[in-house]
Order: sequence, then C-alpha cells, then structure tokens
Amino acid sequence: MKHKCLFFLAHIFTSAISYAQYEIWETQLDVDNYTHLDRIFFLDENYGWAIGGNTIGSAGPYFFTSDGGKNWYLDPNFWDNWGTDIAFVNQYTGFIAGGNGTLLKTIDSGQSWMPIQTPATQNLIKLFFVDENNGWATLGQYSEGNILHTIDGGDNWQLEKIFTSDYSIIEEVYFANYFTGYCTGVIWDYLNNNTYNSVMNTQNGGVYWDTSFLWQNTLYEINAIFFNDPLNGWLVGSKPTSTSIYIVMNTSDGGANWTEQTLEGNFNQPPTQANCVYFADDTTGWIGTSGADGGAIYFTNNGGQSWQVQQEFPQAVYDIQMLNRDTGWAVGGDFVYHTTNGSFVTNVIENYVEKEPFIIMPNPVTNAFCIETNSGFFCENCHLEITNITGNSILQLNNISFEAITHNPIDLSNFPAGIYFVAIRYKANHQIRSFNQKIIKQ
Repeated sequence: MKHKCLFFLAHIFTSAISYAQYEIWETQLDVDNYTHLDRIFFLDENYGWAIGGNTIGSAGPYFFTSDGGKNWYLDPNFWDNWGTDIAFVNQYTGFIAGGNGTLLKTIDSGQSWMPIQTPATQNLIKLFFVDENNGWATLGQYSEGNILHTIDGGDNWQLEKIFTSDYSIIEEVYFANYFTGYCTGVIWDYLNNNTYNSVMNTQNGGVYWDTSFLWQNTLYEINAIFFNDPLNGWLVGSKPTSTSIYIVMNTSDGGANWTEQTLEGNFNQPPTQANCVYFADDTTGWIGTSGADGGAIYFTNNGGQSWQVQQEFPQAVYDIQMLNRDTGWAVGGDFVYHTTNGSFVTNVIENYVEKEPFIIMPNPVTNAFCIETNSGFFCENCHLEITNITGNSILQLNNISFEAITHNPIDLSNFPAGIYFVAIRYKANHQIRSFNQKIIKQ
C-alpha cells in the first residue's frame, strides 16, 4: 500500500497516561489537540483507522496504520475526507460517514475517495456492515425514524423507516448475524407529552422491525449497543440527571428484558457516562467511560456478572475494538491506546496484576469440560460449584485439592443445553479468592 503522506505520527508512549503503575493499555498515538478521535476500526492485526468528532458535535479527518499502530499517518487528502465514523469491509474497500447525507467510499485502501449521495439530507453518524454488501448507517437529528441501508456494497442506499413516528431518531445499530439485528432510538409523543427509549429488533435482515423493549419518560442517552449472539447483548449510556449517571444494561433474551449493571471498584475518575462496550467472547468484555476529568476502561471476565476498573486515562474513552481476549485498541480525544494483554486484571489501588488462574475448555461444551491453569499457579482449599441460569446448584465439591480441580473432567452430558456458571473459591498467596465463568452447554 503506497501513500503520499502530508503528516506522519509515530507511536508515542507516555508513562503518565494511567493512574495504575502497570499499564495494560499503552498510548500509540497522541494527536495533541489536532482533532478529536472517538471511533476506532481495525480490520485485522495490521490495518486500522481512527476518526471522530461526533461526541463534540463535529467531524474530523482520519488516521490510518498498516502495521498494527506502530506508525500512524494522517489521510493525505484530509481536508476533503472528514467524517464521524469509518468502516472497512476488506483491505481495499471502506466507507466514511459524511455530512448532509453523503457517504465516502474507497476501493483502493484510501488512496482516493468517491462521494456517494444517499437519499438522506442529515449527517451520517455511525456505520455498521454485516458483510461486504449489506450495511447500515444511522442519521443525525430530525431523521424521522429512518436509517440508511445498502445491499450492493454501498453504491446505492435506501431510507428505511424503523419508527412509525416522524418525531423519532435511531441512535445505534448492531447485527449479531446476517438476520438478527438491533437498533436503539428515541420517540417523542408530543400529543401526550411522553418520550420513549426503544430497542427494536429484526429477525430477517431488516425486512421487518419489531419493538423489543420500551422505557417511558426516561430519556436515556444510549451511546452504544453490542450483542455477543442473537440473545445476549449490552447497551451503555447515561441517565438524564443534574449530574450525569452512567447506565449499563444487559439482556439474555434478545432484548425482551434488560437488567441494569454496576461498574465497581475504587477509582479516581467516577464514571458519569458509559460510552462503548465490546465483548471478545461470551465472558470477556470491556466498557469505556467518561468522568469529570478523564475516563476509564472497565473489564469483566465472567460475562458481565461484575465489572472492575482496568485502567484510567486523562480523557474519556469513546470506543474499543478487540481482535481477541488480549489484542485490541481504544480511542478517546487526543489518544489511541493499544493492548496486547487486555484480559489481565489489575487492581488500581494495590497495583498488582494477575492473570485469570483457571481456563475452562472447551467452552461451549457438549459433554465434559476440563479446568486448566496457567503455568506455575497453585492453590489450596478449593470449593467448586456449578449453577444453572436460575441459580440452582447442580454440582458442589468442597475442600478438594488443586489436583482434583485440574485433573478430573466434569461431565455435563446428563444436563440440558443452556447456560451454566462455574464458581471456584480457593486460597492462594495467603488470600481467599474466587473465579467465576459462564459456560454454554450445547
């Protein structure tokens, strides 16, 4: 890939970025107030793009890398290619969400961009592509409940009405697979002086959309939605109060019911807003937040049963993308961050880092699974319990040895398919600790 670059930014490492002594996330790029970054997109371990401006009501140029972020470059035609979001479907074909209903498309890895005028007149805000042909774009204010949809690789777009009311807006869109998708939005009922936050879903690739859930007169600001699979999903944002309060919710039934979650831990930047959520698998996830004077990334390794601070930052964290449990990128304001050990758990106060001690394989499981450990790990006084999704215990083993935990497969062949939870309580380094993980029985 050849680029004539007007501007070059090498990766920068800053020891003052986080408040913890151990940096799980390291700074790859500092644009130093040149623009505002709030969207990150990586196609693989090498090719990535960062863009932004929507969170401050603006747009901006994009930066790109072809070596995993070791070097970042400003778009050589940056003055012409501003936008609020960027997405690529392969190494060569990508899109930028532009203004006044315009989308930019490249088929040569960004060396040139072609403007495509859609039927919309509003600014395009966020992009989501299911595959190389099928894509969606949310619109700005006064979108009248519409969303843009393409089925031919972005050459042509159609306006599709999700909400019947003209006084409504689609905020977020996410597809768990080709057929099953979700979107969130707000509906204003001026006649009855009501407002509704809504989650809509489709089971046929967007041909029809149905209401999954409604909140009346809450006016939640939903910043992101993510689904691990067609049933299990998350939404994050904030509540409208005099002092903003973050909101984190999850569903395990395809959006029919939502449960509010809490972000735990001692932190220097209490979260006022949750901006993004990403899961690498069923159990491992991250949430980016804003605080009064900065931001943080929260981490779960038990499917969201609990969240704790992984690292704090001088500015808000607006977007996270992970390639797997350990490798990923985050973006916020001036900075692009990178991790190669994203599944580490760090205690911000005591400044120690520990890897998850147990590994359950296989997961999902058909008949039996094994519990393995990281090399060099040892524990004693182990207690193991497996519960089903209703909380009923199906297996308990108390005061068993480390060898009994790690050398004996656990057979689930006589139990029905579904979701189960493995909890191990153990003593290590003179401390009582616990391990929790969700498993799926097929």
